[in-house]
Amino acid sequence: MSVTTTSTTIEAPPISTSAETSETSNGHSPTDSLLLDSLEITNFRAFPHLVIPQLGRVNLITGKNNVGKTSLLEAVCIWGSQGREPNVLYGILARRKEIDYNNLPRTSHPLKYLFHSWEAEENSGTTLNIQSTIPLIGGAVTIVIRENGEALLYNRDKIGDPISHYEPLTSVEAFEDALLKSKIVFVSPNGMSNTWLLDSWGRAELTPAEDTAIGAMQIMEKRIRDIAIKPLRTNPTLLTLWARVEGFNEPIPLESLGDGINRLFGLALAVGNARDGMLLIDEIENGIHYSVLPQIWRFLFQLARRHNVQVFATTHSWDCIEAFQQAASEDEDPQSGVLVRLTRQGEDIVSTIFDERRLAIVTRDGIEVR
Repeated sequence: MSVTTTSTTIEAPPISTSAETSETSNGHSPTDSLLLDSLEITNFRAFPHLVIPQLGRVNLITGKNNVGKTSLLEAVCIWGSQGREPNVLYGILARRKEIDYNNLPRTSHPLKYLFHSWEAEENSGTTLNIQSTIPLIGGAVTIVIRENGEALLYNRDKIGDPISHYEPLTSVEAFEDALLKSKIVFVSPNGMSNTWLLDSWGRAELTPAEDTAIGAMQIMEKRIRDIAIKPLRTNPTLLTLWARVEGFNEPIPLESLGDGINRLFGLALAVGNARDGMLLIDEIENGIHYSVLPQIWRFLFQLARRHNVQVFATTHSWDCIEAFQQAASEDEDPQSGVLVRLTRQGEDIVSTIFDERRLAIVTRDGIEVR
């Protein structure tokens, strides 16, 4: 029985190699070490067809509600995982509550929600394809939902592996673990799970990553001196994070220090866990006062280069955009910071790229790009 298909494509079109491409002093393009230097998305989530011709080491995604900022992070996440961890796909669905493992439908595969307009209904034979032209990772991720509702996953290493209707993913921690195998950290608007924070701090203690995390928190609270894992006083079987704060005789639960400090702590650990990979941050400004945003962006630019991490973040905040521009202008690589503005034009969503020079004009003149 033949199956007709439509395709969904996420690919990276090649960057121009003309003389106009900027180079660093050693003669190499500043995008040489990037995992992803451009992106093309077709028939995925909110995007009938979207082209982003330029990306940097640190990328800030802006736009009004319902233009696909989070969807863009998800597309990058799937591209980066290369389909090697099916639980990445199911975790993306679970974050939006598009699947319920206690009552998973058998009439159509839940992966249909990844397609534009939910076109992957049973018997449609719909194909989702995510592809990069960059040799460093290369290959394509393809999902095919066949007439019988079965889903197949293809990538450059494995061809035609079935994706079960029932995957072992049962928690956000399982999603975080699946991402880590692909060197990806996805920070939600509410931060990372407590289990992830405990495990990450356990690996960071007595290493340089410990100083980095504490230094990040000191951006907002200079009196923080140390972090330790201790049992909860009211329930010794539960472990939690405690802070030693100058001026206090007893340790303080980290969560008691506020959302901003906890956000910075999670971001610092996230960069370390994403070494040589990707860090995705949804609504980066959540819980953070606007006055410290420039320091936070400087911190992220420095750590992204040090750990060879490509950062993608979303925001609704003009203060966040201004702080991003300031940090990008101070960075030693003039091409490291790129702002991507998503806007809706009729049924389509289009991108506008602001590199460091254009972004400086935008913030100087107060041009609306949110």
